[in-house]
Amino acid sequence: MDTANHEVTVEARHISYDFMGNMCGRLYIQVGTYVVNAITKMREALMSPDSRILATNIARRVSLGDRSFVNPIKYLLDPDIGLVQRSRARLVRNNAGFYLLDNDDPPDRGYEIVYGKNMTGISWSKSTDGVVT
Repeated sequence: MDTANHEVTVEARHISYDFMGNMCGRLYIQVGTYVVNAITKMREALMSPDSRILATNIARRVSLGDRSFVNPIKYLLDPDIGLVQRSRARLVRNNAGFYLLDNDDPPDRGYEIVYGKNMTGISWSKSTDGVVT
């Protein structure tokens, strides 16, 4: 907080990042596993059951190898080894739900949330005009 310039710095993440609090146990995704099966195996490997939506319409196969003891966000979103990257998917989030969509589908015209990026700005004003003491 910078009181001299009346500025507050805020770091925020999308609600779906709450998924980082969970962890996968032993998890190995073999060569040629369908994306939907890779999602199912990740859900089954979670140390704490989770009811959020994880869905895909991708019919491709993927190879992830050993993903044991990583959090589900890294499993899905890591820019180098994540399921979204490896399956060439387009990620759409709806609150805490994840939808991995084929890039051949028409693009979503909503907002894009990118792994590892901070909020770039916010405006806020406060008025004390209506305060009576």
